[in-house]
Order: sequence, then C-alpha cells, then structure tokens
Amino acid sequence: MFLGVVLSTFRRELTTLKGIIVPGGIAAVIVLGLVLVGGDLGTAIVICLLVAGAYWVAGVPLRYFAVVGAAGVVMVLYMLNQGTTRNVRIQTWLDPSTCDPQGTCMQAIHGLWALASGGLWGLGPGMSREKWAGLPAADNDFIFAVIGEEFGLIGTGLVLVAFGMIAVAINRLVRRHRDPFVQIASGAIGAWLVGQALINIAVVIGLLPVTGVPLPLVSSGGSSLIVSLVAVGVLLAFARHEPGAQEAFAARPSVIKRSIAVVSRGRRGYLPRRRWRHCRARQPDARYGACAARARA
Repeated sequence: MFLGVVLSTFRRELTTLKGIIVPGGIAAVIVLGLVLVGGDLGTAIVICLLVAGAYWVAGVPLRYFAVVGAAGVVMVLYMLNQGTTRNVRIQTWLDPSTCDPQGTCMQAIHGLWALASGGLWGLGPGMSREKWAGLPAADNDFIFAVIGEEFGLIGTGLVLVAFGMIAVAINRLVRRHRDPFVQIASGAIGAWLVGQALINIAVVIGLLPVTGVPLPLVSSGGSSLIVSLVAVGVLLAFARHEPGAQEAFAARPSVIKRSIAVVSRGRRGYLPRRRWRHCRARQPDARYGACAARARA
C-alpha cells in the first residue's frame, strides 16, 4: 500500500534513478534488509516479486529492471554461501543421486511420493498417508502435496485454476481501473500472491529447491493467512469501484446477480469496450457512468 501511494504520487519521476530510489526504493531496501537479517531468503524473494510488480505497473523503464535483477542474483548467490543448510538443499536438488530420503531431502522426496500415490483422482479426502508419516510440514509448506495425494491431479489442477483466476482478476483491475494507486497496489498484491503460490508449487513438484514459503490462502498458519485475506479484501474493495461496478450493483439487487454482472463478459452485465469509449467521448466527466448504465440497459 505504501508503494502504491508513493509510486502513484511520483509516477512522472520514475524515469530517473533518483525518482526510483527515493522514497519507494529506500523503503523496499529497509524491509528487505530486515528480512535478510532474519535469514529468511524465501520471504525476501517474495518481497522482491512484490516490489517488482509495483514498479512494473508504475511504468519504470526495463533497463532498470535488468540492473536490479543482476544485483539481486549476486545477492542471492552471496546468501546461499552464508548458510550450510541452503548449500545442502541446493546440492541435493542439483544432484538427486546424493539424496537421503530420511535426511537432507526428506521433504522433497516424500512430497513427490505423495503426489505420485494420488494419481489422477486421489485417495479420497482425509486418506493421505504421507501426512501421518514421513512428510514434514504437511499442513503448511507442503500442503500442495497432500492435496495431490488426497484429490489427485484433478485437485491440484483446480488449485492452479484458482490462482489463475486470481491473476486474471488482478490483471483486469490493473487494466481497467483509472486510479494509478489502485493499479500499482493491485499489481504488487498480484505479484506477491501469485508469485508466492508458484514458488511453493514449484518447490513441491521439484522444480525449485526446498524453501520455507507457504501456499497463500491454503497453508495453515495465522500470520500468513490473515495477511493474505487482508490483501484479498483490499482487491475486493478496489473491484467495487472499478468503472461500471457501482452501476452494475444498482441495476441488480441480488448479490449473486451483482457478482455475475461484475465478472461476466459478453452478457447483460458487461459493457463492451467500444461502448465505454463512446460514453467517455461524449461525457468525459463523472457523468459517463450514467451513460454507461443506459447503454448497458
């Protein structure tokens, strides 16, 4: 939210290095520094995704992303050499032949076993075996493996579809909303939630080394769940004030019909883009909402 306020206020100054660093970059570096002091590299990577999403939507030139990305790679390599457990996890991920199922790669191996035993349809709700035996952190970091074991490939596919729908909804907010603060804050939240979900899933299926990043909105844990729900609530508040939302709510008293009217395309609740442009051209001030409501009717 702070990045949304700052970057939207100084949006025209983001073409220079000073405008990028002050004050948004300084705040981001302070937060990242505090997290890295605590030794949590996974959370630091997620915060980097959040900051990158905010600056990307704000319109920072691509060359600055290349420079910061190169510096980030150097920092990650340095952090990998500071912890013995990180080195072991990287080595076992790069060379699975040295892996010990009861030692360094216990989580990764048992997570893959859980996914494999689930098959296409899964063993059934509550029938997971790995969560009672060899899979540590089954209720938080490796909850995706338990979902795959109990609900199979169908269940894990539905989880991916759900996060894909979140990404589509956030992309709609960024593209359609007229407030730069809403656009930047929505982009940052989307990069955080969807990016963290992809990292967690990649770890479970073996595409990334094991890191302590929970699956948003699914893993257990009070702080992670509360903050994720707050972020979703912020997105819902933004969506209620996107162009045409209030008119759609007023035209349909039913809660279900109002929700369908906001998210549907090509139906009664959706106003095509060419009609929006027509209304804005004829009434560029705040009255275009009434024009849109009449056009939709």
